[in-house]
Amino acid sequence: MIKFVVGAFFALLTACAHAQNEIKEDTLLLRSAAITNRDLAKLEKNYQHILAGLQRQSLHLLNRLQSKDSTVLSLRDRLSAAPGPSAIPPNKYLPGLDSVQTALQFLARYKLPASQLSSLASLRSAVVHLQDQFQQTNIIQAFVASKLQQGQAIAQGLQRQLYYYRVQVQQYEDLLHDRDGAADKLLQVVGDQLAFRAFFLKHSCLAALFRMPGDEVAGAGQSFPGLQTREQIAVMVAERLGPGASFVSAVSGESSSGSNPLAGSMQQAQERVGQLKNKIASLGGNGSNTDMPDFRPNPYHTRTFLQRIQLGSDLQTQSNTGLIPALSTIGLSAGYLLNSRSIVGIGMAYKLGWGQPFGHVSFSSQGMALRSFIDWRWKGNWWLAGGYEANYYNAFRHLSQLRRLSAWQSGALLGIMRTYKAGKRSGNVQLLYDALYRQHIPQSQPVLFRVGYTL
Repeated sequence: MIKFVVGAFFALLTACAHAQNEIKEDTLLLRSAAITNRDLAKLEKNYQHILAGLQRQSLHLLNRLQSKDSTVLSLRDRLSAAPGPSAIPPNKYLPGLDSVQTALQFLARYKLPASQLSSLASLRSAVVHLQDQFQQTNIIQAFVASKLQQGQAIAQGLQRQLYYYRVQVQQYEDLLHDRDGAADKLLQVVGDQLAFRAFFLKHSCLAALFRMPGDEVAGAGQSFPGLQTREQIAVMVAERLGPGASFVSAVSGESSSGSNPLAGSMQQAQERVGQLKNKIASLGGNGSNTDMPDFRPNPYHTRTFLQRIQLGSDLQTQSNTGLIPALSTIGLSAGYLLNSRSIVGIGMAYKLGWGQPFGHVSFSSQGMALRSFIDWRWKGNWWLAGGYEANYYNAFRHLSQLRRLSAWQSGALLGIMRTYKAGKRSGNVQLLYDALYRQHIPQSQPVLFRVGYTL
């Protein structure tokens, strides 16, 4: 008996020492982790950028209502106010924010340096504010949609504005799932620890939505508006289908269809959902947006100015003649994507002289070109291409020689272009006709063949 008591005592001491070592190791791991105050500040800056974009787009949509309704005024005031204790209850789960917010709560429990704790607190405040803004976007969308259904006299084009607003909100949500930046580094610091996994199962928003028996924590009994608790659903199912009916056993497959009447229904429902997904995929949709607009959406409408710029390059060659040597015209361009069918832009080109290949190769500057162009998609990968060019056909040694405007000659181009995929990029082949080639001195070739590549 004495040996048993002594053995149990030493086992208890060993377990306590092991637990203390785990806590010390976790604390040391967090202190020496790759996450720094600069990383936390970068993540907070990203969230502030998304927050500012949501506020700007939401105010723009509400202003299109041209209404002084009390609900509109309340929504406008709420956009600029910081979330308080009476923040809007969650009406949409955001996994990206939930993971970061739970990680910040977990890190706040450790004795980290004061500067790092301050950065964590500031980042946590930004996460709460951003989460509140996302909840408000759902309320704004539902409010504007109700105005459209009521057919009230509202600003023309509001339906189109609402569609693009939904697209922009979805783009901002996708940014939260971008795991290539500071958020990924933060989650890597805590993700490998068993203590964080246990903490996530109890304190995350996902755990609050799907609370399992035995995992109840303080405040977990509070349910979201309109969301029934697990116990309420279990009671309703038992009353209607009998005490043997259970969603848990039906999903896990622990019981046969005879003992659980829901088992067969769950299997049929899963098969039906699979059929609907296949049908949506066959129609060319992904099921992410069931609100089909009554107009052709512009996929570039919600992009920023820089995101709509398409950089490209092209190459054109010309054999030597009695007056000019062999040339290679190397061009760079910047096009602005108006929509999926139209591109306008400008560019410039440098004419490199090769002499007389291959016997007398001699590099020289044989001219320059300034370009403007517009391309319009005709059908599939075929485009109609046109543009205006100003060409300097004389050899030069200094850039000051290009200032002589009388030496520049005009060119009017019109032709076809074929685009193709080249790995992750795209290329194109152009066949153009210069309507002013006879006016050039020396006379240039009328038909131009160019090979382009998107940078």
